[in-house]
Amino acid sequence: MEVTYRKNVNETYMIWEGDSPCEKFALHVLQENRLPGLLPLSLREINGRTDYCFEISQGKSMAKRFEKSQISYREISDILYAIDDMVHQMEDYLLDIHHLILEPEFIFYTEKDKLLFCCHPACTRDFFSQIRSLIQYFLNKMDHTEKAGVEKTYQIFEISQQEYFRLDDLLDILEDVGKDGAPEAKQSRSERGKAGNPSGERDDPEERWMMREDPGYKEEGKDRERGKIGEKEKGREKGEDEAAGEGFFWEKAGSSGTMLFRRLSQILFTGGAVVLLYDFWKMWLEKQINWYLLVGGLLLLAAGMLAGWYMHREENWEENWQESHE
Repeated sequence: MEVTYRKNVNETYMIWEGDSPCEKFALHVLQENRLPGLLPLSLREINGRTDYCFEISQGKSMAKRFEKSQISYREISDILYAIDDMVHQMEDYLLDIHHLILEPEFIFYTEKDKLLFCCHPACTRDFFSQIRSLIQYFLNKMDHTEKAGVEKTYQIFEISQQEYFRLDDLLDILEDVGKDGAPEAKQSRSERGKAGNPSGERDDPEERWMMREDPGYKEEGKDRERGKIGEKEKGREKGEDEAAGEGFFWEKAGSSGTMLFRRLSQILFTGGAVVLLYDFWKMWLEKQINWYLLVGGLLLLAAGMLAGWYMHREENWEENWQESHE
C-alpha cells in the first residue's frame, strides 16, 4: 500500500490508499471506538477507492525521533511495555494483533511522549516478525554506553530470534530503568495497570460489545455503574416497580371510592333535606306531623353524614399512604 501525508489547517493525516480487502469487524470497532494508544481512523472515498486516514496531528514518528539521536534502554522498555498493553487492549476488543503496524515510520510519539500505534483493518503483517525487526532497530539505534541496558537488550534480541516466542518472554527479561540508566526492579503488568487505572477495574469486553450492538444498552448504562444492573439494584428496582404499581392501584381504587362516597353523601343529604322540607310543609298546611316522613328524612341525613365521614377518612388515608411512600 502506498502511504502519503496530508496536512490541513488543524490536522495532519497519514493516508493509506486502499487496495486490499478490509476486515469489516475491525473497521467497525476502530470507527465506533476511540481506543487509547491507537491513531484515530477515518475513511475517504475517491473514485471508488477507499483510503484509510490516520490522524497524526501533533505527533512525531519514531523514525524521525531517533533519526539523528540514539535510543536509550529506558525508551526501549517503555516501547515494549506499551506494545504489551496495546496487545491486551486489542484482545479485549477482539481485534487481530496482526493488524498492528510496528514499523518505526508508523509508531508515533505525542507531545507528552505517549506512544500511538497504527491498527490497519485492511493490512495484515505478522506480529512476531515485526517484533524481531523492531528489536533489531533498537540495537542499531541504541546508546551502547549503557552497558547494563545493552546486555538486557541483547538477551531480548536472542529470544526474539527463536522460531516461537511470546511477548511475555521478552518482558520477563525486561526491567525498568532508573534515572541513572541502571536497571531496577521490574514492574508487573498488574502494577502498571493500577497506575493507569487507580480503581483497579478492568473494562468488560462483553459490555463494550453490547454497547456497540445495542444503543439502548448504552443509554441505560448512563444511569447505572458500568452499564450493568447488579442484583441488589435489580431487587431495589423490582421493589420500586411493585410499590409504584401498588400505589397506582390504591390511587385508582381510593379515588374511585372517595368519589362514590362523595356522590352518595350528596344524594343522601339532598334527599333527607327534601323529605324534611316536604314534611314541614305538610305540617304547616295540615297542622299535623307525618312521623314517617320525619324519621325517613332524619335517617337520610344520618346516612349522608356517615358517607361524608367515611369519605374524609379515605382521603386522609390516601394522603398518609402517599407521604409514607415518597
